[in-house]
Amino acid sequence: MAKQVVERFGRIDILVNNAGISRDKGLLKLTEEDWDIVLNVNLKGPFLLTQAVVPYMKEQKFGRIVNIASRAYLGWPTQANYASSKGGLVSFSRSMALELAKSQITVNCIAPGLIRTPLYDALPENIKENLVKSQPTGTIGKPEDIGYGVLFFADDDADYVTGQTIFICGGKSVLSSLSV
Repeated sequence: MAKQVVERFGRIDILVNNAGISRDKGLLKLTEEDWDIVLNVNLKGPFLLTQAVVPYMKEQKFGRIVNIASRAYLGWPTQANYASSKGGLVSFSRSMALELAKSQITVNCIAPGLIRTPLYDALPENIKENLVKSQPTGTIGKPEDIGYGVLFFADDDADYVTGQTIFICGGKSVLSSLSV
């Protein structure tokens, strides 16, 4: 994939790892298959894509990698696999930021909170109501809110920003991770 992008466009400047699935279950109901599929998509996928593009970015001495984690990495009941995968992505981002800094490659992370996505839209109405009520802003974020964060990290003006995680969550990350 990375080779095809370089053949077609001449270089790779930005990678946004924005994949995520969940299989929420309590610990005793969580299967090894549930664990593996969530970790494979949410953590192994970004690892493999980053590994594929970094040689090209190192060669050109420039690159921006933005990983989309989740506020859920702070922990939430029935989300051990999801929270672990997104927390691993935050740690991966920090480690890669240090490893790749001398090659002028920045690696940062966005931790979204409640965002209007198909995952949110599929929730029962009473759950959606409770989630919105628990937001300090009383609102739901839009996908564009995450896009603005990506644009910030990808911009040339952010060349001194690396290894950081920004919460785009309407203030929810300020609350205890167990606040509903």
